[in-house]
Amino acid sequence: MSPLILLGLVGFGLFAVAVNQDNYTSSDDDDGSGEGDDTAAEDTDTGGSFDFDTGDDTGGGTPTDEEDPGEEDPGDVTAGGMLTGTDGPDTISLDGPAGPGLDISTGAGDDLIDLYDGTTDPVELEAQLLDGARVSGGDGNDLIDAHTIDSTLTGDAGNDTISGRHDGASIDAGTGDDLVSIASSEGSAGSDIQGGDGADTISALMDGGRVDGGAGNDLLFANPSATSPTEVDGGDGSDQIVINAVTPPIQQWEAGVQVTGGDGADIFDLIVAPGGIDLSDTPPASVSTLADGTVQVDIGTITDFSAGEDLLLIDGTTNANQFTLAAIELEETAPSGAAPLSTVVRLVYEIDSTDVANRDVILTLSGASGLTADDVIVTGAGTSPVPLNFLSRGAAAA
Repeated sequence: MSPLILLGLVGFGLFAVAVNQDNYTSSDDDDGSGEGDDTAAEDTDTGGSFDFDTGDDTGGGTPTDEEDPGEEDPGDVTAGGMLTGTDGPDTISLDGPAGPGLDISTGAGDDLIDLYDGTTDPVELEAQLLDGARVSGGDGNDLIDAHTIDSTLTGDAGNDTISGRHDGASIDAGTGDDLVSIASSEGSAGSDIQGGDGADTISALMDGGRVDGGAGNDLLFANPSATSPTEVDGGDGSDQIVINAVTPPIQQWEAGVQVTGGDGADIFDLIVAPGGIDLSDTPPASVSTLADGTVQVDIGTITDFSAGEDLLLIDGTTNANQFTLAAIELEETAPSGAAPLSTVVRLVYEIDSTDVANRDVILTLSGASGLTADDVIVTGAGTSPVPLNFLSRGAAAA
């Protein structure tokens, strides 16, 4: 079926929306109902990919169709206007500057809402910015890619993918096994992200904000923040939360992570590099120097680790800066001078240099005590096992 091209003046530019009823997926049934197991059509390139090691969205794209479907009669869309799709697979895209207050609802079907091309050019970013928009994918396996501020995006039922650049947004992926991979602009507010029911994968590079996986066995990525921690909560289910501290230089650790597993037996996967060799003259608050000259980096807190139920994985891979993970210390502490105890996990890194200080990376397990070697697994450390030292309890394991 032909696309519907909707043109109108939004802000000071021309805004065009194409509702393409040609299916960008193929179905195993031929009745056009959209039911069944969907796979990508051969003449379609969604262009999306995701790195499950780092939590990075590695690219986006726009589906293409070699045929020219032609145009139907246009309708007007103005600032604050509404665009409603069909019960079939719709494709909506921008052709010209966007504007404020747009309301897009595609209805049922496997829809593509392609409103952002991944640019970082300031002029092009401004042209694609949706301010105060409402975007709903409706039922079906939808793909929503947009650049928004103070907007609301919902995937609704289905296995949806939501990506792009979002500042101060409210994102609800809805029921289904969803993928959310977003970033925020530097200095902008973080977003509130809800995975909903289902086994979701969520990664958000933002300053502040909140990620809630909801019910289901989710994979969440807790990434570093510049000024305030992003709260990451797995919700109900046996979740895996990757505390992803591999890539940022030490100067970016102004705020660590704040992670909650929620109900269920959760896995916390700590992937750490101790930071770059060079320190700035004014390091962030999370970086301090100990009495022996060791530089300490505080990467944040796990709020609800339960010994005997949850599992802490620590990646001990030697990094390119030549620091070597020499030991891991788990020390029970009483931050307020009384119970309940917490456990500070300290990764002791050493470097063979007289000009560079050794480095400790610490993660606090708030309210957790009684950990044993069964609660901690060290991976990627090479041929020599890294000793686990349980301090203040008179026990040690190697």
